[in-house]
Amino acid sequence: MPAVKGLTDMITRSPTSIVEPQPCAVLGTIRSSVAVKFATVTGVYDLLQVSQEATSDALDNKVLYPLFSRTHTSDAGSARLLPKFMNDVMDIQKFAVVYLADDGYGTSYLKVVQNYARENGLYVLPVPLTLYPTYTREGLMEELKVLLDSKLNYVIGVIFDSEYAEIMEAARELGVAG
Repeated sequence: MPAVKGLTDMITRSPTSIVEPQPCAVLGTIRSSVAVKFATVTGVYDLLQVSQEATSDALDNKVLYPLFSRTHTSDAGSARLLPKFMNDVMDIQKFAVVYLADDGYGTSYLKVVQNYARENGLYVLPVPLTLYPTYTREGLMEELKVLLDSKLNYVIGVIFDSEYAEIMEAARELGVAG
């Protein structure tokens, strides 16, 4: 991963360099999956990492990431609100969660929703999507087919806006959205 290599190069450069000094702290990355890797490296070098957007509650583990911090709360609080609203207000007990399988944000969000569902007798169908490093429209439709087979009417999508159009086009083509 280029970002982690760049970070490692920065951290390991000469401590006596006036032109390129070593960092004393690191402004973290946007994506939680990258922030986890950064936090591992910065932790080894005793560097504070502050993230402005990484929200995965996995990063709350102070044993693994002792010097990671963020400017806002983790996903755990907000992830509990949606299924609670769906259950308490809309009287929905069965729903699916579509998320990116290789992203810390999506998997973290799903874990919190599943814990809430288990505590409150709800049924959650996890629908992981594998978009990275490469994907095909047919592969995406195959992964979304589980929604069609489930006959569930309510779906929480934990996806980024950069993937939204492709996922929704595949869902529409499959007949689960539109």
